[in-house]
Amino acid sequence: MRTTPTGRLGALVCAAGLAITLGGCAAVPLLTRQDGRALVTAEELDRLGYERPETLFDPGLQRKALAHRDEIAAAVEAVVERTLDRDVRIVGIHAFYPYRSVDVSWRTVDEPVLAASELVGLEADGSVLGESAVATNRSWLAIESAVTEGVMHMAHRERVAEMNAYLSATYPELTARPPGMVEYWSGRDPVISLGFDRSRLGEGADVQASERVVYEAYLEDRNRTDAEWREILESAGVGRGHELRVHLMLAEPGTELTEDLAQRVADDLRSNPLFAGFTYWDITTLSNEFVLGTIATPHQEISVWTNERIADWNVDHRVDGGYVE
Repeated sequence: MRTTPTGRLGALVCAAGLAITLGGCAAVPLLTRQDGRALVTAEELDRLGYERPETLFDPGLQRKALAHRDEIAAAVEAVVERTLDRDVRIVGIHAFYPYRSVDVSWRTVDEPVLAASELVGLEADGSVLGESAVATNRSWLAIESAVTEGVMHMAHRERVAEMNAYLSATYPELTARPPGMVEYWSGRDPVISLGFDRSRLGEGADVQASERVVYEAYLEDRNRTDAEWREILESAGVGRGHELRVHLMLAEPGTELTEDLAQRVADDLRSNPLFAGFTYWDITTLSNEFVLGTIATPHQEISVWTNERIADWNVDHRVDGGYVE
């Protein structure tokens, strides 16, 4: 399979942050499925953006919310910045729900990169109900989880870089999701996601308790060294286990995503010492085409996942958002 240099994982991972400007790129021609529905490449989807009214549950509310974007952003920033004592920027506003609220995704402007979303209630004209609507609509568990994941990535940044480098060198046919998509899904890294293992039945409350310890340590001192954060994570996560989520995408549009490729990557990572020490693995691979008229629905998506107690892999294969039997 031919892979262009700009399609390689390293081109995204090794770029300065995620600041890759796509807005000025020439439009990528649409691809067409056999049933006539249009597909767009990941690059084109990133250029189009993820706030388009026609892709969301309530296009009318989305248009009204976007007209009040600065006001909504200011309300969310006020709540999150006061809570975390960090500068944040608003990533997107999305009318997902059958009621007058929008989901507003945000991320911090410096490390540790914290990313999550807040539910904001709106007036009929799209203006904000009030700052209290932002502060009370979202469970603070989302904030605690965002802090924990952000701290994990900072504490293990060298290992994450090594993982990315290995994947880039070993699987040139695969690449990272585009920057806008990573931010849309509140990602900290284009490829790697880390967290406490939530797959252990009955231990969800314990994971929340571990995240609370990390969150309180963050509020106490936000400027710890990577080594200090590793010690806190180790202490907070005793008995919890850790999960590794890997997000990859075919580098070339128009190529077929196969379960064989997804399985091969998963088997490699589970046995590779570089990726050792986890109790849950989820390797998700996307095709490089997305259904036009949706937010970010891949034409093909294969998720291969398991945990320490299961010898075999579970495989979820979706086409245009529907599961393949």
